[in-house]
Amino acid sequence: SRSALERELEVLKEAERLGYTLQPGVLQNGLNYLKQAFQSAQDNEAKTYLLYTLAVADEVDFAHVNRVYRERNSLNTAGLALLTLIYTEIDRPEIAAELLPLLQNRAKRLQDPATGKQTVYWLSDSPYTWLQGDVDTTALALLALQKADPKSALIPGIIEWLYSQRQWIGWGAMRTNARVSSTLLEHFSKTQ
Repeated sequence: SRSALERELEVLKEAERLGYTLQPGVLQNGLNYLKQAFQSAQDNEAKTYLLYTLAVADEVDFAHVNRVYRERNSLNTAGLALLTLIYTEIDRPEIAAELLPLLQNRAKRLQDPATGKQTVYWLSDSPYTWLQGDVDTTALALLALQKADPKSALIPGIIEWLYSQRQWIGWGAMRTNARVSSTLLEHFSKTQ
């Protein structure tokens, strides 16, 4: 699937950055596929997902990012979180910070009846299965917040909500477990 390939490319790019030798052409073939997929993508949410992966691989075209940015108010929540992440990846923290209020305004807040603590989460409004689910959307929003504003007062409430959604096998689908686990790992590795 497209989302699996994008995650694999992120891993390959990180392996390359760490000095591991990759088979010639593997990474470039994947990047070429993503660039072609971007050209055929019809909506901005799919484009943000593709652009984020290209940004992580240092292969993103700023003109494409800028076109999606102009449509930021029409993005779904996951797309808005991804656009914020793109700007953090391409070292444009001022634009990422500009996007945060749009993302934060979509957050839902509630009191956890079990702990009494305030929790924060985002509802999923994505038509794509790989970006559906409140837990997936909230994990993406948390990652965007952590990278653009690591001292945000919302972060503890988001983490509290994510923990409240955990079941005995994690957060549901393997994709969701991976997304939440890597987001929490990112958070705790920076705060410890």
